[in-house]
Amino acid sequence: RTVEGDMTGPIATRMVLAKLQEQTGWSIVIENKPGANSMLGADMVAKAALNSLDKWVRTGESPPAAPRLELASTNPPALRRDADGIAQGGIRTPQVDVPVDVLSGVPGPKPDIICILLGSTTPLSAGRLAELYASRDDYEQRYMTATEAVIKAGFVLEGEREALLADSAPSRISN
Repeated sequence: RTVEGDMTGPIATRMVLAKLQEQTGWSIVIENKPGANSMLGADMVAKAALNSLDKWVRTGESPPAAPRLELASTNPPALRRDADGIAQGGIRTPQVDVPVDVLSGVPGPKPDIICILLGSTTPLSAGRLAELYASRDDYEQRYMTATEAVIKAGFVLEGEREALLADSAPSRISN
């Protein structure tokens, strides 16, 4: 099995994968690559959060605040989702606001431990992508705008811009 991602920082991920390799006997190779969709976005948001926490402790400057994830119900708790199944509210990365996949913390259909830990990614159909984006240029412009917004809001560091942009997927847009 190969896990792709910018995995140079998340020590916990490496520890989990080492345990997974031990328990399953799988040969797991971690390839350090920019562009791992939800893993990359989450990693970038975590780095910015730690940076903001450090700044808050040192200077008293409050970290940025995001709207809470929206709930459809509270008993049992369930996230409000759009027509594609994407959660509403919370920190919005380009991968979420300009989707080519539905990213979810809900485990996928396979019982693999990695899917349980990392959730699931479901590709949007070519038809749905055609409904969402008039062209590749339209997609790329929206992705760029969303990238600028998440950096300006302070949820991703300026130094992550290139890697975040590299995670866009214009080749998935056929029109």
